[in-house]
Amino acid sequence: MKNGKLVFTSDFEIIDDGIQDLDVYDLEVEDNHNFFGNDILLHNSCYFQINQYVMKFCERHNTDDLMDKIQFCDKFTDQVMQKIVDKCIFDFTDSLNAYDPKHCGCKREIIADTMIWCEKKHYFGRERADESGIFPLTNPEIKVMGLDLVKSTTSPFTKEHIFKLLDVMFDSDEETLRDALADIKDEFYEADIDDIAMVGNCSSLDYDLNEKGIPFGVRATLVYNKFIKEHQLESEYSVLASNEKTKRLYLRLPNRFDSNAIAYLDKKFANKYLKSCIDYDLMFEKSFMSLVKNMTKNMGYNLDRLTVLDEW
Repeated sequence: MKNGKLVFTSDFEIIDDGIQDLDVYDLEVEDNHNFFGNDILLHNSCYFQINQYVMKFCERHNTDDLMDKIQFCDKFTDQVMQKIVDKCIFDFTDSLNAYDPKHCGCKREIIADTMIWCEKKHYFGRERADESGIFPLTNPEIKVMGLDLVKSTTSPFTKEHIFKLLDVMFDSDEETLRDALADIKDEFYEADIDDIAMVGNCSSLDYDLNEKGIPFGVRATLVYNKFIKEHQLESEYSVLASNEKTKRLYLRLPNRFDSNAIAYLDKKFANKYLKSCIDYDLMFEKSFMSLVKNMTKNMGYNLDRLTVLDEW
């Protein structure tokens, strides 16, 4: 391209280097089959919806049995779609004059009866089969891509309850989901403090509490350390250090800490000084509801209020 125009040249030479023995490194992530190619993280999967074929099968055979549907999908991908895929790969390798075409190919990875997409490459679904075969109806697998359902900072309560909620998202409507969330919120209020606390660490505590823009975890840790030192509690509770994994809570204002957040390690400290001022509503929103809203944002649900006016 020169001055906005496409320019062709014959000033080049093609040299045949013959067949080369080169090391090619392929880092593949277990289960989701991501890999690096030319230093770019790639995903080599493509999803197809075959609902219309499943519906025709069910009408023709007068069945609505889930296992019948799964077995049909298994046969359909093997006997119909795989042949089309193989033909496309043959044409592709032939056009590139591939030295050994048998190294190019793809096959069916999973069969899922429900998939929910949050955004590009961010989705979750219920697997009914994978490369190894069909799962028992009562024991499907959960496929998660690009979503941090469980992180090192996720509270134990969220880890336990978020997966219990998946079937409601897959199979029910907004009202049922809201009812389930309301029940979970009731459990949240009664849960052990350590179970609802978020987890994290701070690489540095070199901040002044009066500074603006202090990271949440740093501020929470400094508030705790200040309280311990001012009340001379070092012999009873240790001061928190940099890079130490702590538990964090949001607090209602006003409180004795003059802060809406605090970190801690000792459960005895939390029960004695924090239990009465925990902001459960904000904790539930930050640690649980924000994740649920992200997972359902493309479903058209409004989960901002779990109760309607008539229920107040």
